[in-house]
Amino acid sequence: MRFLSLPIFLLILVSAGVASAQSAENEGMFPNDVDRVRTRPSNSIREMVEKQRAAKRKKEHEEMLKRGEEAMELIGQLNTSFETAGGLTKDDREKLDRLEKLASKIRDDLGGDGDGDDRFTAEETPPADVRQGFIALKESTEKLVKELKRTSRFTISAAAIQTSNAVIKFARFLRIAP
Repeated sequence: MRFLSLPIFLLILVSAGVASAQSAENEGMFPNDVDRVRTRPSNSIREMVEKQRAAKRKKEHEEMLKRGEEAMELIGQLNTSFETAGGLTKDDREKLDRLEKLASKIRDDLGGDGDGDDRFTAEETPPADVRQGFIALKESTEKLVKELKRTSRFTISAAAIQTSNAVIKFARFLRIAP
């Protein structure tokens, strides 16, 4: 009996040692909340992330200004074509489509959205003809670019959002006008 109890005792002792070793390994694999608090990013990592965010915002603002300049170039091209042809050609309508997309992207970058205000409402009267519509589009685009140049990457300009909405309205009007 003595010989039989000794192997059973040794088996229990070895099993307890193996179980203890396995639980110690698992503690490293599944950290608790205290370990998570200790592994927060350091100040240098947070500063680096902030610098990256600031650089991204600056780049986005510069891209928005470039879109405004491209819109002015399109208006200049459309103006020249409109004065020589007396109307809008198929290429002009494609440029109007591009201008509308630029204005829409600018509006999105400024934080505005298209809440169905891209069409003329009952209080607003659409231009009487293509010439008046083109003049209104040109003035709105020039005003939009001026507003964009006044903004910084830290501000949101409600006036620029409204002006971009006007550019979109006039561009759509001219694109579908006969």
